[in-house]
Amino acid sequence: MEGLERFAGIIALLLFPLSCHLAGAQTPRSPLDLPIAFSGTYGELRGNHFHEGFDFKVGGKAGAPVHAIMDGYISCISVSQHGFGNAVYIKHYDGITSIYGHLDHFIPRIAKSVRKAQYAKENYRVLLYFGPKDFPVRKGDVIGYAGSTGDSGGPHLHLELHGRNGVPINYIKRGYYEIRDDIPPIFNKINFYSFADDDGIPETAYITGFTSPKRLDRTLYLPERFYVGIDAVDRQNGTSNRLAVEVYSVRLDTSLVFRFTVGEIPPSMGHSIKSLREFDANYYGGTDMIKSYVEPGDALASHIECSDSGIIVLRDTMTHRLEVTAEDQYGNSSSVVYKVKRRAMPAAVPGHEEASGRTSMMWNVPNVFMADGVTMSIPAGGLYRSIWFSAESGKDSFDPASNVWSKVWKLGDPMIPLGAPATLCIEADVPDSLHGRAIMVGFDKKGEPFPVGGHWSGDGVTAKVSSFGTYYVAIDTIAPEVSFGFSEGAKIASGHNLYVYASDNFSGLYDYRIEIDGKWALTTFSRKRIRVILDAGRYARNSRHRITVSAVDRAGNKVAVTGHFIW
Repeated sequence: MEGLERFAGIIALLLFPLSCHLAGAQTPRSPLDLPIAFSGTYGELRGNHFHEGFDFKVGGKAGAPVHAIMDGYISCISVSQHGFGNAVYIKHYDGITSIYGHLDHFIPRIAKSVRKAQYAKENYRVLLYFGPKDFPVRKGDVIGYAGSTGDSGGPHLHLELHGRNGVPINYIKRGYYEIRDDIPPIFNKINFYSFADDDGIPETAYITGFTSPKRLDRTLYLPERFYVGIDAVDRQNGTSNRLAVEVYSVRLDTSLVFRFTVGEIPPSMGHSIKSLREFDANYYGGTDMIKSYVEPGDALASHIECSDSGIIVLRDTMTHRLEVTAEDQYGNSSSVVYKVKRRAMPAAVPGHEEASGRTSMMWNVPNVFMADGVTMSIPAGGLYRSIWFSAESGKDSFDPASNVWSKVWKLGDPMIPLGAPATLCIEADVPDSLHGRAIMVGFDKKGEPFPVGGHWSGDGVTAKVSSFGTYYVAIDTIAPEVSFGFSEGAKIASGHNLYVYASDNFSGLYDYRIEIDGKWALTTFSRKRIRVILDAGRYARNSRHRITVSAVDRAGNKVAVTGHFIW
């Protein structure tokens, strides 16, 4: 008998590579039992990164079963109130990992493991890893249900696939699923910008732009050097959503000036999306406009073909043909053609003349600006191109009565993005007893103050800032506000939610903890409202319970409140 078992084991070992090969050769199935339609596609411009997967429509409501697309095993479960929310990661035998994001809830056996880990770690957010034998799955197995958890604007399934090297892949372009698309991209707007760098530091200015661009019969008179900003989106059969363009290109006569191909982008390159965008169009209008000018610090160089850094140069006074093209991943393309001619006299770039108080910052080295009361340090890689930097402060801005405990510093141009956070130190005249309550404050695009955070160091507050802008030091001595969404001693019906409301007037809520009868309670938080999850196996039923809520803001102010309910 022992010999038979040994023989069977040898056969199994011999067949294992074959089974893996067969599994790896599987044709992926759709993750849903619904017609495939996308609300988002690979390569869309999303904030500070490219969209790395496809968003499958689910009919506008949560609950659609989500299936494993191929055989494999669940290698990771992620639960968070941000990012993918509830997510399942499946490792497949061909080396591909599929990620199913924004799930409404998991199947019971996964949910049980998640809940156990949450109570063990006393944290809603968990990241759990598993081996091949823990949660094996077959193609078509249900792993969860589509929803809108995490950073999601509505119910959908985000399906993302990573290759062996961890790079998100465009699996639609690779032919995983057949999608009908015979609709070319459309242009929302095309802008033209002047360019000058006579002193080695680029300066640009908006010249003109065309909404819903069409070929113009008239000639555009432009400076000797300029570049193009392109706002285009793709359209696809079966959906009205604005999707990603795969290729942007610009040609002058027959010469290629600029060509950006999204391709498959490693997450480490994602931040360079800020360099690829045109600064002012994105800052003021929120427009995702790709610019042909390629900055020297742009990490996406491997995805770009260009001449003269994407700057169009009119070397004579002849009329030239300028063609702008947008192409989707199926080869559908749209083009706009302009007649362009150099101005008789080059126009000066606004602001190009020397101005007092400006200092140069080079893109390829660390930069430090120091003045009386302020220091701003930008690491190497923090700039995508060299810039002129200026700083100014209001002489009479110090006003403790208005909670302004330092000079108000305007530092640099907020339109210019930073590739890495800068360290900002602002000196402040704050009493020793309030050092622990001092924070840095900035202004958003609408001129509204927002808390940056930071800590007291030396003679002021030090904080990491993600952009140029206006900053000052304030203090926060007021604790967060906490209230219950039920009356004292109220009876909570089975299946109903228990709510707590928490907010902070200034520096922002940093953390909170809720206990029921001295035991940590599992909660979710959204828009100042905390939902307390009442587990029948954790708290006695038909009993009076004591609930305690403690909260702290970013300035260290704390509050604790207690209440009672019957459940």
